Amino acid sequence: DGVHDRRKELDFSYVFVVDVTNQRSQLLIAGGRELALAQAAFPGCPLGTAKPGLQAPGNFIKEDQTMMDVGSLVSRKAQFVPAFFQAIKNGFKCHKHPMSELSEDDAMQEPQDEVFKAMQKMSKASYHNSVNVVRDYEELTEAFQKTKSIVSK
Repeated sequence: DGVHDRRKELDFSYVFVVDVTNQRSQLLIAGGRELALAQAAFPGCPLGTAKPGLQAPGNFIKEDQTMMDVGSLVSRKAQFVPAFFQAIKNGFKCHKHPMSELSEDDAMQEPQDEVFKAMQKMSKASYHNSVNVVRDYEELTEAFQKTKSIVSK
């Protein structure tokens, strides 16, 4: 039907980088919700910077909170997923309500913030040149910077 229902969007997204040779893993953290759940799922694991000079992705996370060393955990099915499910089962809550709890009206409306608008515009102007997807991130970067400066005031 072409209607976007925001209640079906993901609340969390994670990328684990697993070093199978040394049996160690790093968790890349993409925002405040992911940070909060990762800390609940893997308590005591040290945080660090995913890449020097990286700008923190969001308003609830710092640059030095973009990667978590989860140590010798390496199994998605046996270790990572069960840890997240256990944290949620134990009553995990964060600063943002789950997308599934949006009202019908809110779920059917697109966000109107500058970052979302810049993402839409970038998506429409993106193309594939047979080797790479070509995107201009300038407006998205400006919208993101503007949002961060508003929040920090």
